[in-house]
Amino acid sequence: MEFIKHIKLPTDDNPNALIKFNNELKFYTNYSFKQIPKMICHSDESITLEYIPNTSINVSTSINVSKSIIKQISEIHISNINNLEFQPHIEIDEIHKLWNKFKPHLNEEELQLGEHIMSNFLNKEPKFLTLVHGDFCLKNIILSEDIKIIDWEYWHIGSGVEDLILFIVQTYDISNYHIYVDPLKEYYYSLLSHKITKEDFEHDWNSSILIPFIFSMYTFFDEKYDIIIRENYYKNFFFFIKNYNENFLLFRSK
Repeated sequence: MEFIKHIKLPTDDNPNALIKFNNELKFYTNYSFKQIPKMICHSDESITLEYIPNTSINVSTSINVSKSIIKQISEIHISNINNLEFQPHIEIDEIHKLWNKFKPHLNEEELQLGEHIMSNFLNKEPKFLTLVHGDFCLKNIILSEDIKIIDWEYWHIGSGVEDLILFIVQTYDISNYHIYVDPLKEYYYSLLSHKITKEDFEHDWNSSILIPFIFSMYTFFDEKYDIIIRENYYKNFFFFIKNYNENFLLFRSK
């Protein structure tokens, strides 16, 4: 039995479908890790992956569940891949268009935080370059005998910290951030410490927020989600950068 991923051909409602499909096909064609399903075959309209049974994931039972998930993505982050070059996730013009559309929905404090990101974080290159999933959250994780990570349509070259921040912001309620954020941050660094200094890691932690910011904007305008979910996502993101990226406001573009 196989899990089959079909592309939805581009329409007025989904103009980026072909781009995302080709990006995901490029990933499966070029990379193979134990943490991703094997590609069986592909065509111009579909990617066929091995079938993997899935069980529900409850991260609230223990922080060790989250650590086991983070360990798997970290192994991809530290894999020895040659000639990595920083690859911005989205065109600058598109980010500005999205930001201009998003601004009217923010309060004054959120607007100031967003303007700071737009002025100082576009194309900020990390100290430690890795493959990045780009949408690392529970809906893209399969728990079977092993943990498998799916939906690589947003993968790019950047900072693995982006995946960690996306996972935290999309997984936990802000009332529980004090339980999870610092322990998961320290655990993730322990897995990378032979690859990156603590100073460089802290740089990437405080600067790798553009992708989570973009996702908060995209999510807000995605009508398949309830408006409460859409609003909670970006509010969680702003809460995170205010409270857990202590040097965020000190970053300035050079």
